[in-house]
Amino acid sequence: QQIRAVLSDLKPTAIKIGMLGNYEIARAVSEEIADYKETAQFVLDPIICSSNGHPLVTPDTIACMQDMLFPLCTLITPNLPETSKLTGITDTDETQLQQAAKQFFLQGTQAVLIKGGHRNGPESTDLLYTIQTPETPYHYSSPKIEYTWYRLYPFIGYNGFSRTRVSASRSSWRSQKIPEQRLAIRYSNPYR
Repeated sequence: QQIRAVLSDLKPTAIKIGMLGNYEIARAVSEEIADYKETAQFVLDPIICSSNGHPLVTPDTIACMQDMLFPLCTLITPNLPETSKLTGITDTDETQLQQAAKQFFLQGTQAVLIKGGHRNGPESTDLLYTIQTPETPYHYSSPKIEYTWYRLYPFIGYNGFSRTRVSASRSSWRSQKIPEQRLAIRYSNPYR
């Protein structure tokens, strides 16, 4: 009912979808937004596991997202652990990630931004694969930010950084009239 109320009143052109806690929620969201595929673009941040790999949703929720939600999405933004769980590809070299992107395309999405913050090293490199250029990803690199307060207070969780970036790229794509995803994602780099 909440989705129907918002979509009938506001007529959004872009919708970012985050955590879908269970199968029923994933199915309800998929069914409610399906009628808006022609008028709105959907970005899915498939939050399925925590930073340490702990599952946050059940396998039937993941299957529902893959079967019903992925085909509706313009962009899917998994991190490396989520990419692995969704595609079964565990290697993080570009050749393997290209294969993972192709699996996402077979499930119906138009683009996938694989977020590389979980890689070792001083930089984080995200890779954008589009259905138009599946063999050539766009690279978005920036230095990792060390949050010293986290070392001092490890009991305080820090999450949401990549979700901030996804929202920024989505809004810049629409509000700035940026015609291409790759430029909108580059524009959102400060929000990493």
